[in-house]
Amino acid sequence: MNKTICDIPACKVSRAFLGTENIPDKIIFTPISRIYNEIKERYDAKERHECWWDNFSYETRNKQEVMVVETHQGNTIVDPILTMNDNCNYLIFLGYCGGLHPNMKIGDITIATASYFENQDVIYRSKTDFSKVISRFPNSFPGTNLTVESVLREAKALKSKIPGYLKQGTVSVDQETAYLYKESTSPVASVMVVTDLPLTRTLFDLSDEENKQVRDGAKKLANGIMDLTEII
Repeated sequence: MNKTICDIPACKVSRAFLGTENIPDKIIFTPISRIYNEIKERYDAKERHECWWDNFSYETRNKQEVMVVETHQGNTIVDPILTMNDNCNYLIFLGYCGGLHPNMKIGDITIATASYFENQDVIYRSKTDFSKVISRFPNSFPGTNLTVESVLREAKALKSKIPGYLKQGTVSVDQETAYLYKESTSPVASVMVVTDLPLTRTLFDLSDEENKQVRDGAKKLANGIMDLTEII
């Protein structure tokens, strides 16, 4: 029986969004051009442009294909997730986030082990064995993530210290992770670079040196992910 996605033939969805029907077992999503380009520059891969989301594929040292897809920010991540459901065995999301752990620095790596939407009680969890992910980022900050719709509104809410807005153990805030953990039928891991510290140092206050730390974090993330795709 032919697969469908929301009653549309899956082959048509894949061709329109990705420019190919051939979806490998391992997929990397990122809405961050800098991270996408950091990975692309390491491989002599042909990029697909005749589709909604630019993407390319590379081969790991153990001859497994990985597709890297440049998505968009926020809840638009849902369509890429639905496209990959039942088509891939492992989904990795690479993004930017605000760091909420008191020991975090700009440029650090954090791994979302669970996630929730603002003003909601449900916590979404992935089927992923996070020990393998954490092993590739030994100095990272694993923990729960908060997903918000707006960076600007999130900054105001965090500063206002609304009771119950942050659940215990929350170490990061972004715009995508809860959608991933809610919608994906595959194991998924969200791994992010800390770009700002919303409780003390917002995105809008960063110095040139701090922006360099974000760029260095993106390189560190790209290096670690390439190692990770070898072992998952």
